[in-house]
Amino acid sequence: MVRSSFVIRSFARAARTVFCSSFVRLLFVFCSSFVRLLFVFCSSFVRLLFVHCSFIVRLLFVFCSFIVRSLFVFCSSFVRSLFVHCSSFVRSLFVFSLSACRATTVRVARTCLCGSHCPSCYDLALFTFYLLPFT
Repeated sequence: MVRSSFVIRSFARAARTVFCSSFVRLLFVFCSSFVRLLFVFCSSFVRLLFVHCSFIVRLLFVFCSFIVRSLFVFCSSFVRSLFVHCSSFVRSLFVFSLSACRATTVRVARTCLCGSHCPSCYDLALFTFYLLPFT
């Protein structure tokens, strides 16, 4: 009987060990599979996040560079047209002032009471006609 109880206890211990080792093995397989899936999911998520973020950053860079380029083109053409119009306006104003000055000088020289023999009127008329450009 002692021997049979020893055999039964040994068998029970062996059965418990086999059961525990298979349970531990299954637990290890499950945990390692779970960790592997978690790693694959996280690495895929990080890769997708990196791809999408780089795509978004690239689109943002393209959009901002397009806006800056358009702004530069618009501003340069606006400044150029402003310069052309302002220089044309200043030139017209200068031509108009010279014409008015010349016409006034001619009028003064013609309406002088002493005639064209007056030295001051004669010098003014010469200055207007020969030294200032004709318009």
